[in-house]
Amino acid sequence: MADNNAENKPVKELSKKPDDLDMYSQRNWLESMRNQQSAEQQPVEINLSDFASEAREGLRSYNRKYKVTGGQWFMFFAMLFAFWSATSQSNGFDGGVFIVWLVILSVVSAPFRVAAWTKRRLNSRPCPVCGVRVPAGETSCASCGTDFRQH
Repeated sequence: MADNNAENKPVKELSKKPDDLDMYSQRNWLESMRNQQSAEQQPVEINLSDFASEAREGLRSYNRKYKVTGGQWFMFFAMLFAFWSATSQSNGFDGGVFIVWLVILSVVSAPFRVAAWTKRRLNSRPCPVCGVRVPAGETSCASCGTDFRQH
């Protein structure tokens, strides 16, 4: 059956390469064939919003699983940048440049890290028995089971 369907469909024939043309004309002919084939191909559509939302959700689940904060991501990329700038010198790795960049980026990020730390501390309290931080509004510790209404 597949053979019958193949016979019924018209097949586009490519013109044969002329042998009697000089090298310049053959090159032009080859270029025109490539342009013709690329014009016939359909463009591939990529939906970047779906990719971005999947990547964002994957990063959020990674952050929840391993308890990674934005400040930790910033310091990770700061380390990468400092290492890159230290190794891009013409004479190899320069430890002084590495340390200078780490200090600069740490000072720049310090107010943001302090604000995040303060926000986390204000939204929780330590358990009086085990010391694990419990979110505000919870009435019992998830770690040891202490009931805060009795204390």
